[in-house]
Amino acid sequence: MSRNFETITKSINSVRNTIYSPGDVIEIDVPASDVAVINPRGTKLKFNVEMTGSNVCSQPDGTAGAFSCIKTVQIFDLNTNTLLEQIDETNHLVSMQKHYSKTPSIVNNWELQHGQCSNHTPSSLYYTQQGAVGLVVNNKVECVLDLQMSGLLKQSAPLLPNILIGGIRIRITLEDVPRSITTYPCARVVNLPETIPYDVNTKYPDEWAQCAGGGITTAVAAPSPNPPANSFYDIKTATLAGAITTIVIDNTAPVAGAIAFDPTNNCQIKVGQQLVFWDNATNGTWITSGEVTAVTDLGGALGLQVDFVNVNVFPVFSPNDACWIAVSNLRTNYQISNLELLVSSAEMSTEDLRSMVAKSSTTGGMNIDYKSWNLYRDNLQALVSNPQVTLDCTERRALSLVQLPYNPNAVLGQERPPMRTINDEGLNYSYTIANRNTPSRPVPINRVSSNVALAFDAIHGLEVEKAVHRCDVEPRFMCNNNNYFLIGRALSRKEHSFNANSNNIRLSILYSTAATANLTNKVLESFMYHIRRLNISNGSVSVSY
Repeated sequence: MSRNFETITKSINSVRNTIYSPGDVIEIDVPASDVAVINPRGTKLKFNVEMTGSNVCSQPDGTAGAFSCIKTVQIFDLNTNTLLEQIDETNHLVSMQKHYSKTPSIVNNWELQHGQCSNHTPSSLYYTQQGAVGLVVNNKVECVLDLQMSGLLKQSAPLLPNILIGGIRIRITLEDVPRSITTYPCARVVNLPETIPYDVNTKYPDEWAQCAGGGITTAVAAPSPNPPANSFYDIKTATLAGAITTIVIDNTAPVAGAIAFDPTNNCQIKVGQQLVFWDNATNGTWITSGEVTAVTDLGGALGLQVDFVNVNVFPVFSPNDACWIAVSNLRTNYQISNLELLVSSAEMSTEDLRSMVAKSSTTGGMNIDYKSWNLYRDNLQALVSNPQVTLDCTERRALSLVQLPYNPNAVLGQERPPMRTINDEGLNYSYTIANRNTPSRPVPINRVSSNVALAFDAIHGLEVEKAVHRCDVEPRFMCNNNNYFLIGRALSRKEHSFNANSNNIRLSILYSTAATANLTNKVLESFMYHIRRLNISNGSVSVSY
């Protein structure tokens, strides 16, 4: 087949051509009559993303960008409705790909195209704090995504003879808010009555930029007698007991351990939120305000006045008592609009098109090999010190395996940003593949599991590097990966594959038994990267792997 052809970009709207919200299903049909041959290189998904939260600064996850809103991608042929490809947990997969392949210049490009913004400050790509203190304006962000998770439509994929399969349908399921959106700031919130967060800036530092007030929170037991440093606001002036509707927060010279902030440029308290108060004198009395109605900068050392609707009888609050933002009251959402698929159409000659049709009509038809992903899920129960996970795989041409442990119970504003994995203080892991220990000794992960910045286990790092590289992800960023912890194993050398269908793969993880370790129920997402074959024969379509 001649490779000399021109390309024309054609815009195709979604079937409903409407505004989409979390949980919605988007369908885009690419008929063969419109595009005979799809050139994946140059095919993009274009849309606008806008946060619609009324009382919190929010944006898609800083690592995945607009990809964090995409839960599942499916591709069908329009002729027989055969499922050609299904990528579950697309946002998790793309987040892994982005993290391990990034460089500063690449990230800059992603910020321009993918709606990716790691900056959690008063003004972001997605929001701007304007006007009165405590108010926020959301911005509409245009995103153009290459479909890098898809074996059929990623930039390096072969030409797709759309004319031979009667066209394709792309079905995209949008992700829920807690699993896709992060808020500013994550660290200053509390979920009553059980938990308050650590100082996230020291426990989970970002790679290139420390985001003021952003990052990750981990819940701990209610403090006694004082909250952890850098987790709370400091009440400035004493209040009388009763039905109070106003509190003043110290922003310029708070008590040691409290948050100092600029109310004009760094105000996290918004109209419509609720506040949660902690009374030191009674060794931990929790009480919640009604919704905040106004936030006023009194100027300099006078502090920040917060007015709210009264719903409780308050005790006497003394100076240096603590206050948080209530996570249960945070309201945010997102919507996607003006969605279209920009399809690069390979304008092939009549001779080449006839040649493709003729080949698909011969005995055996036409075969197209492409690389894709299958997902296996397993539960890892908290406090089980040595879980064993056996994968009943179906892939006959497997290339690599990457396994990502996630907390499945994400809470908006409270948990770690949604695309971060959780290691839970593991000590080591080992694989048994085809009845052999691979590698021969367990791989230590106690350093990277310590949640200390720049901690590194050399052998584990080498295994991760090989695993992601065999997934066609260029491993450019291999430091400070405790925020994006994964376990992985390259299953074959270049130009080779591994028959995982006839060889069970078992993973064994050893966790610490310390009181602070392995406290979270986790879902282990095992992504198997493999080679598929699309067979087109006399109008019929089949997929094997």
